[in-house]
Amino acid sequence: MGVLHDVCSRLAYHPPDWNVIRRKAHRFERASSAQIALFHVEACLEKIAGGYHMSLDGIKDGTKSGRHLFLYESGRLCAARFDEHERIIYDVVIQAGRTPAIVDVLPESIAPENCHHRVHPLRELYGKDVASVAVVPANDFESMSHPTRFEQRGGILVPLYTDRTSFLAEAKQMIQR
Repeated sequence: MGVLHDVCSRLAYHPPDWNVIRRKAHRFERASSAQIALFHVEACLEKIAGGYHMSLDGIKDGTKSGRHLFLYESGRLCAARFDEHERIIYDVVIQAGRTPAIVDVLPESIAPENCHHRVHPLRELYGKDVASVAVVPANDFESMSHPTRFEQRGGILVPLYTDRTSFLAEAKQMIQR
C-alpha cells in the first residue's frame, strides 16, 4: 500500500485548481458544494496520477462480477446487485500500484465508518482487499480522536486542504462565477 499512502499524503492539503474544477462543474446547472469537493479531489488525483503507477476509473461500464453489475450513471461508477434494487455509488475508484481503493469525499459531517460496507462489490470484482479512503474537512480530521474506528478497520483518513467553512465559502464564490 506504499503507493496509496504516498498518493494520500500528496492529496492531503492539496489546494484546488479552480480552472479544472470549473470545467468539470460546467456540466451541471447548479453544482453543490459536495460536487465541488468531489471535483477538487478528482482533479488532484488526476494531477497526482502522472507521478505514480495509478489509474482512475479503470472499470468498464457493464462489467459483471459475482452478484454485481458495474455501471456508470451521471459519470459515477455504481455497483448494482442483481438480486436487489440496492445501488452503491462511488465517488472515485483508483488503482494505486497494486491496491484498488475507493476514495469517498465527505464534505459534510458524515461518519466515515458508514462507508466501509462499500468495499464488498469491489472486493468481489478484484478478488482481493480494497482500501477505503475518506477525504474529510481539515477541522473534522483535526478534531477526531485517532485512530478512529474507520482507521482501525483499515481505512485511511485524508484531510481536505482546508476546513469546512472556508471550503464552503470558496465553493460558493466559485459556483457564483
